[in-house]
Amino acid sequence: KRSVGLVFQNYALYPHLTVYQNIAIPLTVEKKPVSEIKKSVDEVVEVMQLHDQVGKFPKQLSGGQQQRVALARAVVKNPKILLMDEPLSNLDTRVRVDLRGYLKDTQRKLGITVIHVTHDQEEAMALGDSVVVVHKGEIVQMGKPREVYGKPNDLFVAGFLGGINLFPRESIESLGIEGDYDTMGIRNEDIYIVEKKDPHQLSGVAGYSQFLGAQTLLNVNVGDVKIMTRISKDRKIKHGTEVGVILDLKNAVFFKNEKRVDVKIPSL
Repeated sequence: KRSVGLVFQNYALYPHLTVYQNIAIPLTVEKKPVSEIKKSVDEVVEVMQLHDQVGKFPKQLSGGQQQRVALARAVVKNPKILLMDEPLSNLDTRVRVDLRGYLKDTQRKLGITVIHVTHDQEEAMALGDSVVVVHKGEIVQMGKPREVYGKPNDLFVAGFLGGINLFPRESIESLGIEGDYDTMGIRNEDIYIVEKKDPHQLSGVAGYSQFLGAQTLLNVNVGDVKIMTRISKDRKIKHGTEVGVILDLKNAVFFKNEKRVDVKIPSL
């Protein structure tokens, strides 16, 4: 009645119906003419690239295919808004990444407003034109993905969206940053590790590393602060090696009592 489409986390397909029949259900319930149902289903099947699956049953499909059928069923009657409840959480990593692009492309083609609920921060930023972060039942920040990622309103948002390193003020006094703050946050990708140390750098000791294929995550102890940064996949730094740590302060964020504040960054 309200023209709302819903995609469930667990697909919720009817196991005794074919792909075609599952997709047609919303129109069948509305008692649309058979010719209209066929036209609408054929159109959405083409968009979802399911034309070779219409005669199969859900148990004969992969998880990614089942999710596409669930999406097709939700959009076949052209709803004004589409609600998606963690639609990719039951899929493996490779399928999830492939379907992310597929969802974005489908949403653009159909021109439907989508509210997509997810606990996967990367998924939210990859898909969202606007990201809304909810904490303890309240909206704590909303905006474009780049804005929310680069200028988080508080420590919760900063830590929830991507990897961030937190420095207590007393640990970076040597950098001469002016302003009323108690914590500085800086993303993993904005920290650089060098072999040679100079007065404008922090000193650290390399800890364990995590090889991730395209890159390596390296833990570094800077005094009492443990940080994590990204280095080239081909670069090897031995555990226990003394290193220089360069912080890209123009991308740093600062907090006072867990809320973001503005400070003056020195030019080095």
